[in-house]
Amino acid sequence: MHLVDPNYPKHTRYIVYTLFVLLLIAVFALTVISIARSLSGFARVGEGVAELKYQAQERMDERFSNTYANEETDN
Repeated sequence: MHLVDPNYPKHTRYIVYTLFVLLLIAVFALTVISIARSLSGFARVGEGVAELKYQAQERMDERFSNTYANEETDN
């Protein structure tokens, strides 16, 4: 059984073989990434980053509201 008909021109066969190999590499890479994420707890790290961003936004909002309040009392 052939991936490509042997009667096709060489360049066509090479293109199909190259695409097939790239597909295999992509599937392998996605599998490795998936396993690595599940083992190392990237999800927990992502949640931590989201929490830090939320806290930073709260601090910025607080600073802005304090600055705005100070400007009103100065007038």
